[in-house]
Amino acid sequence: MVPGLNAVIDLSHHNQEGLGRPIDYDSARVDGVAGVIYKATQGTAMRDMTYADNRSAARAAGLMWGAYHFGTVGDGVAQADFFLNTVKPDDDTLLALDLEDYVVKKGAPPRLMPREEAERFVARIAEQTGRFPGVYTRRNLADDALGITPASELAHCWLWLAAYSSKPKLPAAWADWALWQYTGDDLGPLQPHAVSGAGVCDRDTFNGELPALQALWGH
Repeated sequence: MVPGLNAVIDLSHHNQEGLGRPIDYDSARVDGVAGVIYKATQGTAMRDMTYADNRSAARAAGLMWGAYHFGTVGDGVAQADFFLNTVKPDDDTLLALDLEDYVVKKGAPPRLMPREEAERFVARIAEQTGRFPGVYTRRNLADDALGITPASELAHCWLWLAAYSSKPKLPAAWADWALWQYTGDDLGPLQPHAVSGAGVCDRDTFNGELPALQALWGH
């Protein structure tokens, strides 16, 4: 069984394209989903053009709404401002920074947002909104590639851990996880991998009960 409250999914335009139709958020809610975190931006130029329509549809279905930014090599403050200007978050919008490696072109080595720029990103979000965002990352990236320690500004953020395993292993900077993405791209030993209305997607379990999830979200 998946530990915690298995009630969050994270999505982007790729999910909608894979289905060939809009996400059915009413069906997702009936299937136990309470919150959605949707990709809004990447770097300082890329916006997910399906973001606004999905926000409206999810909220109309009674789901909590969140937004994440895919961090890239570049100015962390500029990326934070681009993210906030796109999302225009209210107090009930959960915010997160996605820290993972990415490939710019085939054959090139993967790139990763530097720790210093990620720290500037989260500090800017906290300055503008009064709260730190979550940080989505894998343990090996956090510990080895980024070298995040408990002294880092990133350690003020709640941890959204990606680990397609039966048990999560924590990065050194965090004492616990808030969200655990236990499956993505139909990977990982824990089930389920799909959600009614969204199909196979990234699924996330919360380390607590619904009132605590609502408090994290700002409700």
